[in-house]
Amino acid sequence: MRRLLAVAALLLCAALVSFLRREPAPPRAPPRPGLFEGESLVDLPPLPADALPKREPTFLTGRVYGPDGRLVEKAEVRVVHPKTFDATRTGEDGAYELPFERHGRFLIEAALTIEYAPERQWAEVPEHGSPEPLDFRLKPAGAIFGEVTLQGIPVEDAGVELVAFDVFGDEQPVHDTSARNGYFNFYFDPPKDVPLGLDVKSEEGLLRAPLRFTWKGEQMNAGRFDLVPYPSLRIRMRLPDGKYAPDVSTCRPEDLEFLHVRHRPVRSIGTASRVCIAVDHDVTMRLVFAATVYPPEDVDDEPEEEDEPSTFMVEREVEMLFGRPRELEVVVRPGPLVVASRLVDGEGQGVRGRLRCGESEAETGEKGAFEIVVPCGGLHTIFLDAFDAPGVGWVELERFGEAAHAVLLDADDPKDCRLDLGGRILLLAGPRFDFTVMPADGEEGSGWGVGEEEGEPRQAYLSPRLEPGAYRWEWGDGLGAERSGEVRVDPLRLAVVDVR
Repeated sequence: MRRLLAVAALLLCAALVSFLRREPAPPRAPPRPGLFEGESLVDLPPLPADALPKREPTFLTGRVYGPDGRLVEKAEVRVVHPKTFDATRTGEDGAYELPFERHGRFLIEAALTIEYAPERQWAEVPEHGSPEPLDFRLKPAGAIFGEVTLQGIPVEDAGVELVAFDVFGDEQPVHDTSARNGYFNFYFDPPKDVPLGLDVKSEEGLLRAPLRFTWKGEQMNAGRFDLVPYPSLRIRMRLPDGKYAPDVSTCRPEDLEFLHVRHRPVRSIGTASRVCIAVDHDVTMRLVFAATVYPPEDVDDEPEEEDEPSTFMVEREVEMLFGRPRELEVVVRPGPLVVASRLVDGEGQGVRGRLRCGESEAETGEKGAFEIVVPCGGLHTIFLDAFDAPGVGWVELERFGEAAHAVLLDADDPKDCRLDLGGRILLLAGPRFDFTVMPADGEEGSGWGVGEEEGEPRQAYLSPRLEPGAYRWEWGDGLGAERSGEVRVDPLRLAVVDVR
């Protein structure tokens, strides 16, 4: 027994020593913020009819025509969405009047028996005055027809595919058509007494169970196909002046590129203040939301620089839920704001340099730290105008080709601003020159060129990132002097060519 106690005590001591000697766990990176004060992300329920704003009673008018162009009598004209249950019928002259006590956007349908395919169109009922007249032109109903909705609301556009199954169970395409404003209609007869499948493809949602059936040769109402919404957002962006942006587009952070004088989205995944991700599961993503606001037109004044449109961008991390559309409200904080950050290279080391954002300038410290003034919250393009180049010293960069030294700063989440100097060439040139670099092996590949007819006695140019390898450079001053040589581009280091 004593021996067991002694062994246990020895093991306990060894465990204690091991615990005390154990290195502390490395600190975790602070979590990136998602939403900020005044912002929200909530589930977006369908808008009920009684939630629409009321207005003075008005009438939507128009006429209904048949396939032969003749006016259709006794056609039913009704509101499909939102469900207000308002309906009327056309008179002998094919005309109708549909009453409205609320303004907003309504989906209107005209129909006459199953011999004609219903036609649907959206109508805008203004807050004041009467809506524009709306005519309908019915077409013959086909063999198979039906409706496509998203959470009970007719989809504006979807593809409907009809396939046949052979004896091996393989699909063979038969027909395809579109569901316009929630209604589809196959005008041509499908194969009779053959196993068929009907599926719906939409950018807005997923049909969980495609329809399997056999067509018996008679006109068939396939019924309603209700899609499950993909993870989606409706976006509201409150601008610094308190107003909401008229239109918001969405992109991924990696799809921001330098265009003209600032970073802008080059590939949008959402427009018209909506974004939808076609997956059948929940997703959490970092997304950039951008809005461009144009100044009011004044025909009496000459265009001025301040008349240029303003672009606002914010980056947020958002959770999007499959089957549950959500509404996101983001805020562009009013400014001006003083933002503290760091300028680092590709390896995370601080870069000494002078930065510019509009009229504001700042110089970084030893570890790249700086403070700069930005006009408002969100994402801003800043430029490196000069920096302490390794092995060279301080150089002033020409503003020609600013894309090579443009950096993105997030005023809402001022993490390090990275400017990767590896894989680039720093050219030190005189007042007049023409300079090109191309792969030394003569193969097709990325090159770089820059030139100046007149300039300051000393100029520095920073190339974009190039493919690693050997490059041959050529220089001429336009007056007969020429030089050439080779430079090696290293993905981790800045290469320097001095032709002064």
